Amino acid sequence: MATKIYSDKIFVKNLLQMWFRIPSYQRAYVWGKDQVYELLDDLSFALNENPADEYFLGSIVLRKQTEKKLDYEEYEVLDGQQRLTTLLLLLAVIRDNSTEHQIIAACQGCICQEGNKILNTPGRFRLDSDRGSRVQQFFKDHIEKPGGTVDQQLKQKWDVEKEDKSARNMAMSVLQIQAYFGENPDLKLDALTAFLLNQVLLIYVATEDMSDAFRLFTILNDRGMPLRNSDILKAQNLGKVKEDKKSIYAKDWEEMESELGDDVDRFLAYVRTILVKDKARQNLITEYKTKVFAPGLIEEGQPFLDLLAKYFSHYQFLLINKHGGSAERRQIDNLIALMREGLPGTDWVPPLLAYYHKFNMEGLLTFLILLDNKVSADLMTGLAPTSRIENMNTILKAIEKAASATVVTQDQSLFEVNKGDLEWVLKGKMYGRRFTKYALLKLSYLKLDHALTSLDVSRAITVEHILPQNPEDGSQWTKDFTPDQREKLVHTLGNLVLLGRGKNASLGRQDFVNKAGKYFKGFLSVSPHMESVLHNKHTWLPKDITDNQTYAINSLVSYYCPS
Repeated sequence: MATKIYSDKIFVKNLLQMWFRIPSYQRAYVWGKDQVYELLDDLSFALNENPADEYFLGSIVLRKQTEKKLDYEEYEVLDGQQRLTTLLLLLAVIRDNSTEHQIIAACQGCICQEGNKILNTPGRFRLDSDRGSRVQQFFKDHIEKPGGTVDQQLKQKWDVEKEDKSARNMAMSVLQIQAYFGENPDLKLDALTAFLLNQVLLIYVATEDMSDAFRLFTILNDRGMPLRNSDILKAQNLGKVKEDKKSIYAKDWEEMESELGDDVDRFLAYVRTILVKDKARQNLITEYKTKVFAPGLIEEGQPFLDLLAKYFSHYQFLLINKHGGSAERRQIDNLIALMREGLPGTDWVPPLLAYYHKFNMEGLLTFLILLDNKVSADLMTGLAPTSRIENMNTILKAIEKAASATVVTQDQSLFEVNKGDLEWVLKGKMYGRRFTKYALLKLSYLKLDHALTSLDVSRAITVEHILPQNPEDGSQWTKDFTPDQREKLVHTLGNLVLLGRGKNASLGRQDFVNKAGKYFKGFLSVSPHMESVLHNKHTWLPKDITDNQTYAINSLVSYYCPS
């Protein structure tokens, strides 16, 4: 059944009769002097120029809270928390700088509901926050409490705040509002308050459905980084953690976000794949809701967050931190670097994480070699994307069922490579294929002494023709190659190498003697395969390409399909 989406204009005086919550997945409060002064300047200008006109402050996107039973309606703020928070700060400063009872009462009524024992009305602040106890403490001491914004110790208390930058920034905004009033003594607080409450309006959009609210936020928000699917999952799971542990798990999540950056959603998709072992067909939020949590693959809240922490630790160990040390560990690092740089997809990551989660280092290098060969061979031989994903999910299922690591690594059916198809692809035109860089990197990987050397993918590298695609008329290339030979050989694996991206355009058509002397020199460490191909070479003739072609194909095929 479709959920309703509500939208309307609302004046500040009506908006601040509602109850709000800043969810834990929201960004911190970050407004500083520029934003505060701009807001106050705009309000002051509108008040002076058009005091009877409505003033539009912006939009606010809300999600009506339905999970907890409350005796009042509470809305999560998905967009507009910076303005909403600043309005409350502003009203608190006006309240504390005024001596008029009506102004004080009006401001205080917008900030909080006053408790009344006779009417059985609880005292309640308009805005709660799940971002930590320090924000709540700041609200209680300085915003909810009359006189709190003129606390002489406010700057000393909060300017050094390190635990929560939201609380610190709110304190600094209070001081900036006070400074603005001091710099503009002609600004009448009664007129400003009346204008702010009665003439200033926002457009609010509200729904009960988290996915709808998320989409609305993404559509409407054009001022900063929109929420991600991970933000919603964070909120849903932190909301089910006990209060005394919530800040710990929130901090762990923020550390994960800091490490992964924009790849948080992708990492969560990896974990979803490990749990479900099937192709995702819907957005990440729905996938977790219907395929992970609803069937009971893992319980929401602390169990899921604990599992996530374990897989993030695996991810750090395998894909982020380079350990060096033993030849085996360096070879693992080199192989992962090859896969990350050369393969266009990351469907291989979930099986890798799942294997390590179950078997740790036992047989890991053997498994990774088999996994890399399977993923890359499926890609090169033209297997459809759906089939490639199914193969990875088959490996995931085998890992889950296996009693030991060797059961997985000795199951040849999981990692089967079609030798004939692979050889046919490698013999054909290779330039411009999605896997060309990978194949050349693989040849370099095979040349490495893993006890001593790491695969260098730190520089921007590109595929370069030795025999150019379009040699200049009269060049040595046109003398050494007939047009038919150039057409047949130029795009083959035997004529391709990897080089640093910067210089290929300027020297790509030069004769080989100039390339060997100027271009390749100094770049040999980038591509060990190139070094072996061009070592002591003074010419590059048709036989050189065919010999290198034969060598490259034999090296790869024998590695993929050892006899």
